[in-house]
Amino acid sequence: MKNKGFTLVELLAVIVLLALISLIAIPAIVGVLRDSRIEMTAAQINSVENSARNWLSDADNIQHRPAAGTKDCTIVSLRRLQRDGFADMEVLNIKDEEALEGFVTIKYRLRDGTDTVTDQLTFKFHTALSTARDGCSVGTKEEL
Repeated sequence: MKNKGFTLVELLAVIVLLALISLIAIPAIVGVLRDSRIEMTAAQINSVENSARNWLSDADNIQHRPAAGTKDCTIVSLRRLQRDGFADMEVLNIKDEEALEGFVTIKYRLRDGTDTVTDQLTFKFHTALSTARDGCSVGTKEEL
């Protein structure tokens, strides 16, 4: 009578092959997951910046554009964009996937030699108000 089954050497060979495959596959999968989180956050930030663009072009917010001889930027918070109905998303921290409190700095470019604002605006997302304030005059917390 012939014994059916696998020998110990065959089982060990299969285990070694599975270990080698996992050594190759796991880092690749982790890298793909990390890259997808980075891309997701970049897309969220881009969406928030576009929401700030829409918020600024809204007739109710036109007063936030600078007057002649005044500040050359405006700061709007993600919370305000959400409250005013221009944003419905959150920006998640890549590391712990917690929602970030964010601010968008809207910088204006003045026409050469004048105080006239052009339509060349720069939108930049910040996770801290202290970095968003750099070079901008900011209203009260309630205005943000």
